[in-house]
Amino acid sequence: MEVLPGSADSLIDRVAVLGTIAASTWIVHFYNFLMGGALNTLGIRPRVLTGLIGIPLAPFLHSTEKDSLGHLPGNTGAFFMLGGLVLLRGISDFVLVSIVIMLLEGFASWLLGRANAIYIGASGVIYGYGGFLLLRGYFERNGLSLLLTVMMLVMLVAYEGGAFLQGFLPSNKRVAWEGHLFGFIAGLLVARYLEFWKLFF
Repeated sequence: MEVLPGSADSLIDRVAVLGTIAASTWIVHFYNFLMGGALNTLGIRPRVLTGLIGIPLAPFLHSTEKDSLGHLPGNTGAFFMLGGLVLLRGISDFVLVSIVIMLLEGFASWLLGRANAIYIGASGVIYGYGGFLLLRGYFERNGLSLLLTVMMLVMLVAYEGGAFLQGFLPSNKRVAWEGHLFGFIAGLLVARYLEFWKLFF
């Protein structure tokens, strides 16, 4: 008889990670709603020094206005789907990928975003997951990473890939299309240089 070490990445642990992040975002949103959206001022303000604080906070902030009620529910569903696929690689990879995408996308939005705008929402990170999943299989070329790349491609085709690509177009001035683009590029960079990022996390 042999005793094997228990996996720190059990299914329950992985579901708990996704659920905790999603629940935290909804709790912040509810509080923000009660505050009349006051927390949204903590989002990313391009080229304003104090706007840098928004980089780690923006993914947890979503619009509380009536015409944007679908913002958080939509992001939550996408987070569970794409974040869940990234999480299949393990909790440590998921945390690393999420943090690096958040930092790269957030800093790019701060540096290159529209003046007098405030960037909020988790869409940039979610688009980053998409970029990561699409490209990592090419560089890693093992069964799991290739499977995740194929699953991402299937999801794009089956669940309106055009809508995903439309997120890159400046069709609505209230949609942070550049944040989506920066997030996607960040995901590609994380996929390409994953080993490099692991030196820091």
